[in-house]
Amino acid sequence: MFDSRVDFAETQAVKENKPIVMSAWHMSAFVLMLVHVYSGWLAGTPLPKLANKGVLCKFKCAPADLEYADWRNLYELARMLELHRLAIAASAQLEAILVSERKGIERMLIQAEAAENDDEDDEDEDKAKSEDKHQVVSSGPSGSILLKVGVQFMNGEPTKPELPCLVPSYLDLLKTLDRVPLCDCSFLPSDAKEPIYASKALLARASLFFMALFDSKGDFADTKAAKESKPIDLPTWRNSAFMLVLVHTYSGWVPGTPIPKLAEEGVMIKFKCLPADLDYSDWRNLYELARMTEMHHLAIVASEQLEKILLSERKGIKRTLSRADDGDENEQ
Repeated sequence: MFDSRVDFAETQAVKENKPIVMSAWHMSAFVLMLVHVYSGWLAGTPLPKLANKGVLCKFKCAPADLEYADWRNLYELARMLELHRLAIAASAQLEAILVSERKGIERMLIQAEAAENDDEDDEDEDKAKSEDKHQVVSSGPSGSILLKVGVQFMNGEPTKPELPCLVPSYLDLLKTLDRVPLCDCSFLPSDAKEPIYASKALLARASLFFMALFDSKGDFADTKAAKESKPIDLPTWRNSAFMLVLVHTYSGWVPGTPIPKLAEEGVMIKFKCLPADLDYSDWRNLYELARMTEMHHLAIVASEQLEKILLSERKGIKRTLSRADDGDENEQ
């Protein structure tokens, strides 16, 4: 960048003593990178007093105040500049945040399951009274699954299967995903060229977020779009993330498990969202979408995918650093 023979825009700015514009990097990331260059400081170690009382206060970028996006920005900046030790330390901070968030989600699930168990205990007497009805249906000649579910519904019992599955696989609901005649709502993610069609009922069943979105009493712009049968714009969410949320909703699939054939040969090909092709930013987008829609099991597994990518990248950086150190020793 500072080579006078190079003709980059940044080099021209240096020649003219103008500020170099860093539009891709956060203020916090760039200042912490400079603190590392000037002092050798690494994330997770004590801050130099001069930095703590000086530039970090001036630019309001104390490490304790950084969010995930700031650490990720620092990590990417360190990788681009080949500041390997800083990149490794920033990666460790990212992993720590992911683990902390995942533990929080797991605690929420445990609390929710405990609350459901308490409710079931309170209803033991009602269930005992309904045993005869269960026996009549289950021992009938047809053995109909629908009849059993119907009786469970009448008796106030939960009809959904045990999490993480949202729906029984034998229903083959993926056959109806993105089938215009069978859907009553549509979405347009940020990078989608065409709308994705889905069922309001299935989405509302899976998530209180969608329940509120489709509530006719709501006055949100998205609710109005749904009422008017227009595609609901999703400027924050990517095509791949939203489609995988739908596949999870329709089949119970989660990353790391076999992909349902109907999805792999259908919507995943059509919308180019095969899990094997996703990069870190795609998984992060899916994770944030799953958290927003309170699809906790999907969020947990997406978080684990992010952690795997970080660990893999960190191992690669350490190998590069080890080779560089070996090369320095050989030269000496």
